[in-house]
Parts: sequence; structure tokens; C-alpha cells
Amino acid sequence: MEKVITHKPNERPMKGKIFLSLFAVSLLLMAIPMSMTDASISATTNYYVEGYVVEANSSDNIPLEGVIVTIMYPDGKLSSDESDSNGFFSVSVTTTIGLTISFTAYGLRMIACPHTTPIEDSDNYTLDLTIGNYNTETYHDYNSSTHTYTITGTADSTKAAFLIATIASLNGKVTYNDEQAVSGAKVKIVSTSTNKPYEGTTDESGQFKIECPTGWYAVTVYCNGFDDSSTVTVNVTNDSTSILIPMYKSAVSQYFGFDLAHLLMLIGVCLGLILATTAWLISRRMKNNPKSTVVMDDDSSDESEIKFP
Repeated sequence: MEKVITHKPNERPMKGKIFLSLFAVSLLLMAIPMSMTDASISATTNYYVEGYVVEANSSDNIPLEGVIVTIMYPDGKLSSDESDSNGFFSVSVTTTIGLTISFTAYGLRMIACPHTTPIEDSDNYTLDLTIGNYNTETYHDYNSSTHTYTITGTADSTKAAFLIATIASLNGKVTYNDEQAVSGAKVKIVSTSTNKPYEGTTDESGQFKIECPTGWYAVTVYCNGFDDSSTVTVNVTNDSTSILIPMYKSAVSQYFGFDLAHLLMLIGVCLGLILATTAWLISRRMKNNPKSTVVMDDDSSDESEIKFP
């Protein structure tokens, strides 16, 4: 009887096709949210807020370089730029609603920015980017092709953002043991933004006064006989700022119950007493000793000493 052998079709190619199909579908599903994200990103409009910032001067406006222009979104997000040598800045934003703008520069404060409203008790200004408010005559311009808002004119115009230099003073007192004044102490303050130092010295009552531009400063005090004070950071504002700095006397090494200075004084006194006593004893001995006279004998070649009482 002959055996009949039947061959089943190979199932491996079919399984491979199914796997590849599932893999392709998964890649397609993964690509859909990515394409949606890209579409949403491309749909976001970037706007630009541009202008010039100058220092107010009695004769000519001076373009200010290095002014940090910051625009804040309603959710607290920030976007900023730094003005160039011509005072020009350009800040990119993604919305035109609910924005505020501020201008920050060491030793300077904002006094006016066209087409903005100052916020009370703040350095920020409300930024109104309503398109209808912009026209070229007042240097408030809107370019629809680039979505650029020009909020101030050129640096030499009267429509620029104006800052003025501010000089303030840091007053203070240096004490130890809570109440006693430290006179002759050296007070050094260093700007945290420019690293520029300013110095002063305390008077007999421990008071000092240092004039400097407004801003944040690191304050340290030095004085002989005292440990250097802890460095404190102080914000010097337009109004006079006052601080109190405590100091502590340096630790003194003890020798036989005396500090070094007093021990040296004691040694000096002892040496003086010893020298004075020695001189007195020598003087007394010389007074008590009998006088001696030497006589030479002419008849003899030998010298003989005859002592007379």
C-alpha cells in the first residue's frame, strides 16, 4: 500500500505579510499626531515688537546699548531682547493680547514709553498692540506682511523710549555687641550686574554713606581687630536705603592667661625691672670697693703692685 504525502502551503510568508502590515499601520497612527503638532506649530503666528530706547539728555538723546527689553505674557512667560549700539531692539512674541513690557538697565530707570501705560507700583508698562492704534505719523507702525509692531521711532526722535540715570545712596551703621559703634571700618559695595565697586568709611558713630547708581549690591565690611562681616545683598532704590551691619571681634590667642599684646607688655616690664636692678647692684658694688693705686719700683726691672688701703 502506497503512502500518500500531501504538502501544506508554507504559512511563513503569510505571517510575515501580516506583521509588516500591522507595523505599517502603527507607523501611520504615530505619524498622525506628529503631523497635527507640526500643523499647529506652523499655524502659530510670530509677532515682532520693535523700537528704540535712549537716555534722556538736555541736548541730544543718547542711544542706549545693553538695555534688556522684556515682554511678559499673561501666564508669566517672558520674551526679551537686548538693545544694540543704536538703541534698537526687537522682541518676538506669539500673541498680542495681555502683554506688558519693561526696560532694565543698570543705574537707569524708565520715565516714558510711547503707546504704553505705566502699571502702578511696578516697573512694567501695559503694551497695547491694537492694530488700529498704529500709524506712521506717530512712529507707531504695524507691518502686516511681517507682523511687526514699531512702538517707538528712531533714536533721535521724541517718540523713543526714554530712560534717565539715577543716583541713590546707601546709608548704614556698623556695630558690635549690638550697640557699640565701629569707627574707621571700610565698607565695600559691589554691583551684582556690572561688578563695579564703591567704597566708604565709617565715622566715629559707625555711620557711613555711599553714593551709587540704583541697583543690587553685595555689601561687605572690613576693620582691623574684627572678622570680616558677612556679605549681604541690598537693593539700592531711588529713595535712600539704610542697613545695619553687625561685626564680631577677632578671636585672640591666650598665653598664660594673657593675650599676646598684654603678654609682650608684661615681658617688657620684667626686662626693664631686671635691667634697672642690675644697674643698681653694679653701682652699689663700685661704691663699696676700696680704691687701688699702682706704684712702680725704679730699682727693679720687675713691676710690683702695692695696694694702699
